[in-house]
Amino acid sequence: AVRRQFNGRCSAGVAECTEHVRKWVDKTVLGLGLCPWASRAAAGGAIRYLSCLEERPVQVARFLRAEAKSLCDKGAARWATSLVVCPRVSAWNADFKTFDAWVSKSLDLDDLEDLVALVAFHPAFRRWHALADHVSVGSTVMTHFEEEDGERSRRPLQATVVTTEATIVGARRVGVRFLDDGTEQWVPSDWLVGSAQSEVPLPDNWMHRAPHPTVHLIRRCNLNSVRGGSDGYEAVADVQLRNSVRMATLGWDRLKEISYSECAVGVGGNSGNISGGGAASSAG
Repeated sequence: AVRRQFNGRCSAGVAECTEHVRKWVDKTVLGLGLCPWASRAAAGGAIRYLSCLEERPVQVARFLRAEAKSLCDKGAARWATSLVVCPRVSAWNADFKTFDAWVSKSLDLDDLEDLVALVAFHPAFRRWHALADHVSVGSTVMTHFEEEDGERSRRPLQATVVTTEATIVGARRVGVRFLDDGTEQWVPSDWLVGSAQSEVPLPDNWMHRAPHPTVHLIRRCNLNSVRGGSDGYEAVADVQLRNSVRMATLGWDRLKEISYSECAVGVGGNSGNISGGGAASSAG
């Protein structure tokens, strides 16, 4: 494991946070077998845990840029991957949505697109919700669609739900037919807007509930290798579905126990306070 202090200052608190995340990965991601590719990296000693001491997002971006270049160096292990723990940005500690939006949309990170994919982990991770009770096959919804480059469209369109069966469309996806041209897509359920989603968080959120705000860097070459295989898409979809079923089977209480029994407390110094009102892997 590699732990880097970017600005040269020592902080036992930040180092402890990084150790908390390492224990969480060992117990939750690896312990529950959520990501076979993470297991390969761990077996080769290629998971890098880093402490970022910076307090401003623009400085964190500089840190991530340096780590991405190091991670993609020709001498790096095949399945090398990095988790950068960022406990000092107060706005991120206080609000998951602020952190998640920065990781996924910040212009400060645009130049990393070709090198790595960035995945957000957070103690209050709450991105995935159950569909509203009134949404079923035949319902009309507003949803974003997948552009030709695989990205989410900027604006949503009207569509009809054709299936919500996970064994057909995959975990946390909905099969829809767009009303404007009849195109059918299997879109992530969080692309549905308005009242189509309920306020009930899915147990799946626990797969990303690390004890502290953390950015996971995954090399694009590794992602392309997995997705480009003869059964690449199916392999990823199978892992996602299996993980979703596992989370639902374990349930909120057991997942909370697994995630925090040997890890640090999260936001506010008490892991019991971050359950998102009820209770929430990169491969998940």
